[in-house]
Amino acid sequence: MPELESRFELGNQAPTFPPIFRLYAVVLAACIALTLAWVAYIDTAWGRYFAGFLCLVIGAMTVAGVRRESGVVQNCLLAPGTVTSLHRGRRGGAHVTYSFRAFDGKEYKGASFWNVHRAELGGSIPVVYAAVDPQRNLPKSGFLFYDFKPRTPREV
Repeated sequence: MPELESRFELGNQAPTFPPIFRLYAVVLAACIALTLAWVAYIDTAWGRYFAGFLCLVIGAMTVAGVRRESGVVQNCLLAPGTVTSLHRGRRGGAHVTYSFRAFDGKEYKGASFWNVHRAELGGSIPVVYAAVDPQRNLPKSGFLFYDFKPRTPREV
């Protein structure tokens, strides 16, 4: 019965995992944006406006992506989700709608289009969600700026 006692001692602790920031993704986006800014600075034709616009778009998308993912990974938990809707695009991408049961016992829904190529309707998909607000969630494979390594619950 030691197994049962150890489960009882753990109480309601859920398995967590520390997010690891992928600095290289931000550095790559910054290098691309800086290159476009340099082209916008030295070019004298319409390329100046095009490069400047792309520089602003890449910078804004990078900041928005980091902020969105950072909001999810603050005190995050992992839950198994079920794909409830799947729409495949012409180029192999997919828009996935999923549901999952959070640590509080309630069911939540989410949607994603980033890096969910292997999803199947009714299949399982790991979902990372903010423990404080499970409505902020993303599929584990949908993170561009963070990676995760599993960690077992702490002993009481």
